[in-house]
Amino acid sequence: MSTRIREFRKLRGMTLQFLAQRVGTTAQTIQRLETGNMTVSLDWLQRIADVFGMPAAALLVTDQTASVSVIGELDASSQVTAIASDAQTTLSLVVATPNPIAVRVSATVGSFEADTILICNKFDFDPDVLLEGRSCLVGLKAGEMLFGRVSSSAAGISLDEGTSSRPTSDIAWVAPVTMAVRYFE
Repeated sequence: MSTRIREFRKLRGMTLQFLAQRVGTTAQTIQRLETGNMTVSLDWLQRIADVFGMPAAALLVTDQTASVSVIGELDASSQVTAIASDAQTTLSLVVATPNPIAVRVSATVGSFEADTILICNKFDFDPDVLLEGRSCLVGLKAGEMLFGRVSSSAAGISLDEGTSSRPTSDIAWVAPVTMAVRYFE
């Protein structure tokens, strides 16, 4: 049975050792539970869920759960810094988005507070798709990623955070925000 123990442990900044101490076991046992090398009983789920302050069922991966890659960090200047693919975090969430990607907000941007995870629906840019007024990640063909509320014109699109207008020929993909996730302790 797959679980989300590792995901929630990392989101809360806990080490294996810290979680193990709170649960009353060893770091090796927690690691085996995270990787599926040990059967997860209801007792284990409940003990770990109590530490996280959530229902035990939230730790289980279901058929409706999607894996979403966190591809970058969004800073206060609305710049997205890509995360190396080998360092990317994967979240398991129930999302109604066909091609989900995510960024972690590192400092408040507009109405999105620090430590919020923005889930976006990524698709190839099509100038005929109405994005006006939507908060979006925008991927440029040169590899740069930007974020902001979209304004369109015949010349291209611009984002409300003061970035200059980008011609539509420079845009590789867009990803409107479909969901914001914030964990509280």
